[in-house]
Amino acid sequence: MAHFKTVRVHIDYHIELERHRYSVPHALVGQLPEARITATVVELLHHRGLRVASHARHSIQGGFTTITAHMPVAHRAHMEWTPQRLIHWGQTIGPATVEAITRPMAENMHPEHGYRSCLDLLSLAKRYGKLRLEAG
Repeated sequence: MAHFKTVRVHIDYHIELERHRYSVPHALVGQLPEARITATVVELLHHRGLRVASHARHSIQGGFTTITAHMPVAHRAHMEWTPQRLIHWGQTIGPATVEAITRPMAENMHPEHGYRSCLDLLSLAKRYGKLRLEAG
């Protein structure tokens, strides 16, 4: 037994069903595919029923289910950034910088959501120098 629902692909190339987000190929941003929902599977159908994505159904509200192949190339490159890489970079500057880097990653459910502020902070080292950043 399945039911169908028309959904919108958001800018982050995910659709939302029951407060859980499922990825679709990024080329479909802004499109309105149809979701085929069963007790265990969520399928996304586009252009006359062509399946473009299939995910195990999740009941975790606020969660994300993402397939790497659905990501734009730039986002896949972002996956090379890890919390450890950012922390290691911060260690080359000093302990205060490491503290400032670990905080945004710890405050978010997904550490990746803190990457932008960490990268902004680390870019200040290029602009103002490591000593000034560490003192600031």
